[in-house]
Amino acid sequence: MAFRGDGKFHKRNKLFVANFPADDYGEMQFRQLCSQFGEVGEIFLGKGFIFITMETRASAEAAKEQLSKLILSPRLGPLDVRWAASNASIVVKNLGSSISNEVLFSAFSELGEVERAVVVVDSLKRMSKGFGYVEFATSIQAQKVVSRLKKEFLILPGAPWPVSVELNDANDDDVGLPEARLRDKSRAARDQQGTAHLAKEGSIEHTWAPQWLDLEKEKTKRKLELEQWYKKAKDDLFRQEQALLMKEKKENEVNNQREAAKQTQEILKKRKIDQAKEQNFAMANRQAMMQQQQQAMLMQQNSMKGMNAMGMHGMMGGGPLGNSGPGGGGGGG
Repeated sequence: MAFRGDGKFHKRNKLFVANFPADDYGEMQFRQLCSQFGEVGEIFLGKGFIFITMETRASAEAAKEQLSKLILSPRLGPLDVRWAASNASIVVKNLGSSISNEVLFSAFSELGEVERAVVVVDSLKRMSKGFGYVEFATSIQAQKVVSRLKKEFLILPGAPWPVSVELNDANDDDVGLPEARLRDKSRAARDQQGTAHLAKEGSIEHTWAPQWLDLEKEKTKRKLELEQWYKKAKDDLFRQEQALLMKEKKENEVNNQREAAKQTQEILKKRKIDQAKEQNFAMANRQAMMQQQQQAMLMQQNSMKGMNAMGMHGMMGGGPLGNSGPGGGGGGG
């Protein structure tokens, strides 16, 4: 089984002791008495009873065995020692064959503070019997989990069906029901006036006995038929759900492929647009450079034309000055 922590001073190590003379025997005295079996944890003293928690299951078993033989009060008789019932435990049904104690513990730890989880197994085959027990830190948590899973569905790994839960009825299969524990002793005395006997042939008991046995056989037969019907119905539900899951999976794959193709087309489209933008930008740059080059050439041409024009003007102005010089000199002669 799976425990929270190391399992010490666990609820499974808790004993209920009745016929306890609380007026004559104190808590400290009882703690010292029980310390010979192991370390003693929490003790709760009530009127005529006491709860005690031992460190380990083994020490609790030793205390249970020895204390049951002890008489602390001749008036009350031997101590009535039993395992303390836990009202914080739930039964978990519809477990898959691969669910372990650890998986059960982990799953229900998401819903509350789990103290212990155990999957019940066939003692010979060592195979799961399809149900288990989960014990929470408090009874309130156990009740909340049961209420919650009436509205929600908890599905464990390895099986598509949800588990079902209910509060665990505390059963005493250890001490059982001795005479001293019978509640209605007067009725028990009346019922027990008769003795165990074999039905006398020809009597009403003998006539009706086979019918009682047939009723039990019919119950067993119908129970087997019900189990066979349940198994077939469970298998049918499993196949139907698996078929729907496979269909959903294929549809999701097709949708994913379509979505991937759509995204690819969008990426290609965007890439083409980006390439076109880049080409247009490059073309615009080339046109701008060509325009700049043309403007530069025009400017250069205009500059050369201006220089040529200035040169021609200079040549034309220099001719008259040269001609006037000799003429002037001749006039002076």
